[in-house]
Amino acid sequence: MPDATPSLETAPQVFGRWTVVDCTGNTWLVRCACGTERWISKHLLCGGYTKSCGCRRRGSKRLREGTAARVEKIYKITKEDLEVGRHLYPIADVNRPKTRGDCVNGPRPCGFVSCKWHLSIDVTPAGSIVHNFPDKELDELEETCALDVADRGPRECAHVGRLLNVSRSRADQLERRALRLIEPLLEARNA
Repeated sequence: MPDATPSLETAPQVFGRWTVVDCTGNTWLVRCACGTERWISKHLLCGGYTKSCGCRRRGSKRLREGTAARVEKIYKITKEDLEVGRHLYPIADVNRPKTRGDCVNGPRPCGFVSCKWHLSIDVTPAGSIVHNFPDKELDELEETCALDVADRGPRECAHVGRLLNVSRSRADQLERRALRLIEPLLEARNA
């Protein structure tokens, strides 16, 4: 079998859902149709051992919308990156809200992405940053504050899933988990 080295100048090489972005050496940079980029061995690609990043197997609605959340591990952010960020985005002298009462009538979309209730960014227990809507700017989001959504009353799981960028069934799982966590508190209150 001849060595299949793609020529990106003539046409992009596609292997299943992967499209080759850079093909230097034995490991190629490829992009899945959902937007995920990975370095993968050319032998796995050419041999048909990998066809996607797993987005199809997960059956996520994100695949169809093309808005998969992006996780950024903290150890990948170097001191130089932090220093560049400080120069590009200096800390402004802004009165950050301290209570819900301070922010309830504040400007929307909310620009305080480090707030625990902000919908665009989450932090995992391991400290990784999850960009829930990596392809959207803040002003493109339907909602930016989970507390604003809660103030409006109950919502269907499909709507909540859209706001969190998860599937309806994942939103349903989160709802059941939250109800299990607060059930003892409700029982103690009613006793």
